[in-house]
Amino acid sequence: MKLLFRAERLEKNGIFSLPDMFVWCGSMVCDASGCHLYFSAWDRQYGFDAWVTHSGIGYAFAPEPGASYRFRSWCLPGSGINGTWDRDVTHNPTIFKYDGIYYLYYTGNFSDSRNWWDHRNHQRIGAAWSNAPDGQFHRSALPVVEHPNAVMTSNPSVCRMPDGRFLMIYKWVAADRPSPFYGPVRHAAAFSSHPLGPFRVMEEDLFPVEGGDFPGEDPFVFERMGKLYCLLKDNGRNYSVFSRALILFESEDGIQWKRKGAALSRKITLEDGSIKRYCRLERPQLTFCDDGVRLFCAVKPSVSSAESFSVNLKIHSPLFHT
Repeated sequence: MKLLFRAERLEKNGIFSLPDMFVWCGSMVCDASGCHLYFSAWDRQYGFDAWVTHSGIGYAFAPEPGASYRFRSWCLPGSGINGTWDRDVTHNPTIFKYDGIYYLYYTGNFSDSRNWWDHRNHQRIGAAWSNAPDGQFHRSALPVVEHPNAVMTSNPSVCRMPDGRFLMIYKWVAADRPSPFYGPVRHAAAFSSHPLGPFRVMEEDLFPVEGGDFPGEDPFVFERMGKLYCLLKDNGRNYSVFSRALILFESEDGIQWKRKGAALSRKITLEDGSIKRYCRLERPQLTFCDDGVRLFCAVKPSVSSAESFSVNLKIHSPLFHT
């Protein structure tokens, strides 16, 4: 089985990290002023699993897609306001620009008990918006998606469809299994006539695997030449012969999806020509730039590694030929 994407070497400028912090996610948008990267991060002293208890969303800037990204601000931390759904944590940023407005979709949560699972099960999807990429983001007062029978929702991704509607693909956890994990873990589609919703949730189970309770996660949906595509991280070998690869799906309507194949494995060629197999390559996000297509992913080098970071890879694929 051939991979559908070919990645150029990962250069030094292709890694975004912060001292003493775990960096995760990585979603970038270009405009006339430069390139704007949104990521989630939390202090290393709390451990890697503290993404659900201590994460916040930050903003970094680069003058061009392949340049070094520099931290600018914590653009969307937890609200800090009692009674709000995203009081304590923000995570999973994905940026989407439409009609001059910057829409930042994300996962937020809170917990009065400060219990890890309580934080996780309070996760919901919201949206924030701004007239400028580095400006003040105004956040939704309520989550923008409420999925029936869901313990939690997360991993939002949004694109504009050829018919002008907006499609969101996201992860949700059903309440059919014992607590605190519950399960199974599924994906769904929701549609709206406006980037801020309201989003109409569809009942169909996307990307199913028979007998699989948690086959994949981290969807990224995009439109190309009139068709819809979605990248999904495989949590095993559920969709291909490659272990925990990124898988590409294709759809005409955003509901029925057909697997095209494995897009990219966890093996990345470094600047010196050596090949590195990362423990985790997750949260894929594509950006279509003047210099080509770039893939941003979250990376954890090894199970025991005390660091994580965002990588920026230039991608080549027949899919992107016009």
